[in-house]
Amino acid sequence: MDIEPTEPYINVAKTTDQLGTVVLSKLEGNPPLWITIRKDSNHDDVFINNGKILMPHSNYVSTNNGKRQVLHVIDNVLTSVVRRKTSPSPLYNPNAFQFLSQFENIDIGTHRLRNFRRKVHETNKKDIYNADGKHTFFIPVDEGFLPSQRANMLDDKVIDGHVIPNHVLFSSSTPYDTPFQTLAFGDNLKVSVTFKTETDSPAKKFSKVFIISHTLVGDSNHTAGVVQAEMVKANIPVKNGVIHLIQKPLMIIDMTISDVFQMRNDEGPFSEFYHFMLDSEVGRQFFASLKRLRDATVFAPSNAAFQYDNLRKFMANEDKMREILNMHLIKDERLSVERIRQNNQSQAQTADDRKSLYFNVITSDSELVLTVEGGGVNATVIQADIAATDGVIHIIDKVLGVPHTTVLDKLRTDPMLNVTYFLGEQQAFNSQFNDSTKRYTYFVPRDKAWRKTEISQPSTVKKLFMKEFSYHINQILERHLVISEIPYTMERLKQLASTAPNNEVTLESVGDQLKIRVEEKDESFTIIWRNKEIHVFRPDVECTNGVIHVLDLPFLQESDDITAAPSSGLIEKCPPKSENPLKKNGHGSNDSFDTDNEKIVVVRWYDNKKIEHGIDFVGIEPEDKYMKKSVSTEAICDEEKHLCMQWWQISSSGRHAELARRSVGNCTVHRQGIVRPTFKYSTSLRPGRDKSMIQGNLSERSHLHHHH
Repeated sequence: MDIEPTEPYINVAKTTDQLGTVVLSKLEGNPPLWITIRKDSNHDDVFINNGKILMPHSNYVSTNNGKRQVLHVIDNVLTSVVRRKTSPSPLYNPNAFQFLSQFENIDIGTHRLRNFRRKVHETNKKDIYNADGKHTFFIPVDEGFLPSQRANMLDDKVIDGHVIPNHVLFSSSTPYDTPFQTLAFGDNLKVSVTFKTETDSPAKKFSKVFIISHTLVGDSNHTAGVVQAEMVKANIPVKNGVIHLIQKPLMIIDMTISDVFQMRNDEGPFSEFYHFMLDSEVGRQFFASLKRLRDATVFAPSNAAFQYDNLRKFMANEDKMREILNMHLIKDERLSVERIRQNNQSQAQTADDRKSLYFNVITSDSELVLTVEGGGVNATVIQADIAATDGVIHIIDKVLGVPHTTVLDKLRTDPMLNVTYFLGEQQAFNSQFNDSTKRYTYFVPRDKAWRKTEISQPSTVKKLFMKEFSYHINQILERHLVISEIPYTMERLKQLASTAPNNEVTLESVGDQLKIRVEEKDESFTIIWRNKEIHVFRPDVECTNGVIHVLDLPFLQESDDITAAPSSGLIEKCPPKSENPLKKNGHGSNDSFDTDNEKIVVVRWYDNKKIEHGIDFVGIEPEDKYMKKSVSTEAICDEEKHLCMQWWQISSSGRHAELARRSVGNCTVHRQGIVRPTFKYSTSLRPGRDKSMIQGNLSERSHLHHHH
């Protein structure tokens, strides 16, 4: 095909700030050069038709024979309508209708436009192609009218849907993913068009441009949904705008889901997914099953999503391959983004009866963005609602069911786990989850779970978000975490519980022992913990170093004693060992620490359960006085209040946290030995505990000292 460059001169010398919206070229017939200014946060880009002006090399002004000249350098060759060499007469500066009427005399390669031209005449729509002004016209080529009955569906409204009025949109200067209203955007029918680019495969860098029509509101003859058509010849300037030749008509929905995949088997935005299906027997069976469905929703990963290196290794595992494919299919439902939003639908069962997808709709700048989570992968829908006669296709940016993030990254990015992630950040609890050498099973309350608990346990939840109680956050979160050689799926936990005494499985969590029962009802799991039924909202969220189970309630109960003392400067600096390590060392094992000035000792030891004591030893000097009634004389007298009593007040009531921080300062940790000191004063950090167990003298202990 010959390309005839446009004469790069215009009749008047102008710098970029003088160009306006259109200038006339000096080519015969004076075809217009359309000016587009695309605004950016840092600068404005100026385009002449489809060529971008390179500002550092433009606006060169000079004089030649007394005439002013301006030179602009652009990044693309400007072309005009080119007549065929066999054409009997020249065609200069045609408008859109003249172009359509005489396309046989114009060099457009092997493409033909007979079908669309005939429908424009039949529907009396030639006036819109003759109209003066600046418009964008999309004309489908004849190859896109197969099957033959497609032409019968091209009525006047569909033709209106191929014209964007009052905008001249070239492919380089038009912002992608920005909707423009067509002539078919009215009260009863609303159709918009966007430009979109897609790299044709992960191995190639060439990007194709697609035109996407979105019937936002349909009627009895026009189904709501999205139709994509590739540009086959773009940016043909005409007198009243620009023409783009496209692969097939917009708005017409007459293909099945399998037809859509097959039509784009080598060139479409999800061609890699199509080949992924056909490259194995399991995949071919899956594709065959699509043809048998009357209603379906398919989440098709984009070509770019298949750049993930580990994806192909799953093809050797038929069960995993089947699980991955089924995770992308919802049977017997057509779920558009708008329907998901209107129904406030948070999940849907996939073709794998034991797996669900979880939805989150975000409104951004009046645009709906849908994210979908499956098998630990959180994907974003980058092109929604591609309509077919038997369902709908959504293009997503990741392959579901193939984990590629750590537990830490999943916590950080999942929009439903913000609260637990925030709590884990307070005492650096989250930092461990980036360790790829360990395998975690983490029971994670979702945001809604914390909101529920805030209603039933307002004081407890409130304290977890207060700095002076931050020590307790780790204690609570440790209860939710198990580290083992192999992560525990919910199915495995159910099997273990079914053979355990009382159907209760005991897990060695990082904190206390975690004893749970697991039940499966209506294809969902429930955990029974301390007689509390907790629904597992999302089981088996796979990560590269473990698995997350998203819960509808945290492992938290009214008897959890959250007090300020341990977090008031001492235990947050020198955390004592949790219950499990103490239990392993046997009855009476302990962990303790004191202040550098040896005014306070805090001890945690194991006696069927963990017990904590705070002790004032050695120092007898009074810190304060209070009124006390004498037992012998019943007289009112002053009594000295020693440090341990102030510490006890702080620990039990949460008052005077700043005093505790000043008193404690740095601390000395004792990690070994049995504690048998004798002190003048001692008090339990948990009311009602036996105080007599800590007796003796600190100096008689054998221990190791570690300064924090």
